[in-house]
Amino acid sequence: MKVRLLEGNEMYRAWLVQTVAFEGSMDFQKQKEKCEAMTPEELAAFSGPQSTEAPHLPSDPFRKTKCWAALSDDESQIYGCMNIYTYTANFDGQQILMGGIGGVSTLPSFRRGGVIRSCMTAALEDMYDCGYTFSFLYPFSRAYYRQFGFESGPRTCTWTIQMEALKPQKIAGSVEQLFPGDDLSPLTEIYNQFYQPYNLAVVRKQYDPELTVEKLLQEQRYVYVWRNDQGEPRGFFIAKKAEKRQMDCNTTFWLKNGFLALDAQACHAMLHFIRNTFSADYDSITFTVPENIHLERLIAEENKTQCTVQLNGMARIVNVQKALEMCKCRGDGSLCIQVEDSVLPQNHAVWRLHFSTEAPNQVEKTDSPADITLSIGDLTSLLCGMRDSDDISYMPEVTIHNPAAPLEQVFYRKPCHVMELF
Repeated sequence: MKVRLLEGNEMYRAWLVQTVAFEGSMDFQKQKEKCEAMTPEELAAFSGPQSTEAPHLPSDPFRKTKCWAALSDDESQIYGCMNIYTYTANFDGQQILMGGIGGVSTLPSFRRGGVIRSCMTAALEDMYDCGYTFSFLYPFSRAYYRQFGFESGPRTCTWTIQMEALKPQKIAGSVEQLFPGDDLSPLTEIYNQFYQPYNLAVVRKQYDPELTVEKLLQEQRYVYVWRNDQGEPRGFFIAKKAEKRQMDCNTTFWLKNGFLALDAQACHAMLHFIRNTFSADYDSITFTVPENIHLERLIAEENKTQCTVQLNGMARIVNVQKALEMCKCRGDGSLCIQVEDSVLPQNHAVWRLHFSTEAPNQVEKTDSPADITLSIGDLTSLLCGMRDSDDISYMPEVTIHNPAAPLEQVFYRKPCHVMELF
């Protein structure tokens, strides 16, 4: 079996595998002819950088999508493939490279033959060599992807609020509906400002490159921006009418709506604008926020609301040294961390982390005894802030060797959320 990257004129082979695996539809001959007819300029653009325009992001020099494929030795047969999407993401106040994994698929006759393991190993090794710090994916099975070092990511809360649960009141600021030709940049401005403190959140140059108001109107989706009394955009929502007279602002793989507020005032104002304006058309509103956003006191009657918690994908540290060097710790101290990583042996070691309020973290491999032993997945959960030191007792594969070690100074809760879907 041979594993390598596919070029632009070969992508129809990956689309065939993904169409079969996900039971989709495809005009194979048309796509094959289109790919094989790509010009040298089109092939260069496919493999070239994402962007050369300012503002420059760490992901700009990389191609947007890499497709790793497992092929027969003579390359006449494709067995399976996966896509790697290169993003700039936030981590503890810095921008890092994150590889989003999607389109993981194998033709049925070649399953359980190590196809995905081979592609995953090649992809993670390539990410490590190219300077990525994290990777993220949306699993069909969490148990399956734990074998590759991924662990459950940040949780989200989906709120469903009955209109009658919101007390009618006059709202501050103003709400503007965007129409064809209007400027969509406030969406990007609000998104990046909101998610800057959130680990693993992707930095965007556009809120959604595929989004146009014309397309929204065709899909009967509508976008509203709330501005405070100073005229500053502080929140927006994109909505579509769903079944049972529900205003649906959720972002899904199939419908990328949204509800985003920079502060409680913006959230409060948008909810009451919706209550005051749309209560004759809708009985409820539903939207999703990160788990650290608590809305209870913005709602007059919580008995007429529902809040559902979901696990949002799975994350993995690609480069332990980079992650430890950049992580924010509390106070001064030192911690020896034994990391177990069966896929990337570069991470499989005992790492000494020196942290101080006066200097950057110092990280090195060491032969010293470990204070704690844990898998690469558990380290990801703890370092990103999805879990903290108090959760370790519920993590059966973590072993604490030194109870006096400053675990709580390194492993503590932090805002963490991924809104990108791939």
